[in-house]
Amino acid sequence: MKGRFALRLVSLTTRDKFVKDLLNHLPEIGKMMKKLYESRTAELPDKFLHFEISAIHKDYQRMGICGRMADWTLERARKDASEGGSLNGCGGVVSEATGLFSQRLLMKRGFQCIGEVAYADYVDPTTGLPVFQHTDPHPSVKLLLLRFDHH
Repeated sequence: MKGRFALRLVSLTTRDKFVKDLLNHLPEIGKMMKKLYESRTAELPDKFLHFEISAIHKDYQRMGICGRMADWTLERARKDASEGGSLNGCGGVVSEATGLFSQRLLMKRGFQCIGEVAYADYVDPTTGLPVFQHTDPHPSVKLLLLRFDHH
């Protein structure tokens, strides 16, 4: 794994395009995300940066790499948004944090939870069984929002 230990994927999008694209993804994940976003889309900025994926190779976890990637991305996004760059008009950052550690990392950086779906509560309507099993220590997916303050 020489030289391959971390990944951060982000994209700039609009609220309408994001919701439409999200619902066209994998059926079960799309349904859970729909539940997560129901009645919350109005809270999203009109234009936002979407933190899509963060992954750290297991041999490099717990070394602060993901936090440094988040800090680097947020610092550049704020600067670009405030200086009229490609993120001009960007109202903030949105992330669906599926893991407890990602949730803690982002909330420590000022993200607010605007929606949550517990994995145990998300059941298959035909079987009544949880769709996502063996999720410990990750209890839920959280919709997190960090608004940019444009002064």
